[in-house]
Formats: sequence, structure tokens, C-alpha cells
Amino acid sequence: MFHTVWECLGGILAYLSDLSSQFVIVKQLPSVIRGIEEKEWTFDVGFDIDDFAIDPSQDLLMAIRTVSESYVIIYALYGIV
Repeated sequence: MFHTVWECLGGILAYLSDLSSQFVIVKQLPSVIRGIEEKEWTFDVGFDIDDFAIDPSQDLLMAIRTVSESYVIIYALYGIV
């Protein structure tokens, strides 16, 4: 498993699926000490993602879509964890 676009922040790992760059896989990393179980979610954003960022403290995924050389759209998606 090698993912070229990924983020890891606040115990959350997010990366683009190997099958399609429209899917973001989000994993809550487990911790025995903190009593946190592993969880996994998959989001189909409906477009090819060029890059993204996450902020688990805001329950936020920002997805970047390049439409042309001079036109970029940034989407804010809530409810990632």
C-alpha cells in the first residue's frame, strides 16, 4: 500500500484510494492507552481530487480540484470523524 496523497493529524490518517482519486479513506488510528478503537470511513466526493487537507478538531476535509491552469476549486466537507 503506497499512497501519494495522504494526511495524518490528531490520530486520523486520510489518503486517496488506490482505485479512484474520487475516494478519500479516513482511518481513526487505534490507541490501547487512550482506549480508542480503529474506525474507517470512505468518502466519494464525486470528482478527482488533486490534493486535500484535514482538520479533525473541526471535523473537516478540504478537497482541492484543479479545473484548469488558472482555476482551482476548494471544497469544504464536514463530518469526517
